[in-house]
Amino acid sequence: MLKDKIKLKIIDVLAIIILGIGFGMLLAVIIPFWIWIIIIGACLIYLSWYFLKR
Repeated sequence: MLKDKIKLKIIDVLAIIILGIGFGMLLAVIIPFWIWIIIIGACLIYLSWYFLKR
């Protein structure tokens, strides 16, 4: 009984660690992706505005 509980605890901890790593990786991928989209969008808007003004 006690061994089963310890095994469950280990599995729970591993699951939390794996989910944490997976979520961290997802955030690491999504956040820079959005930053790049914003930077590219800002550059395009600036360039189009610059060319329209001329």
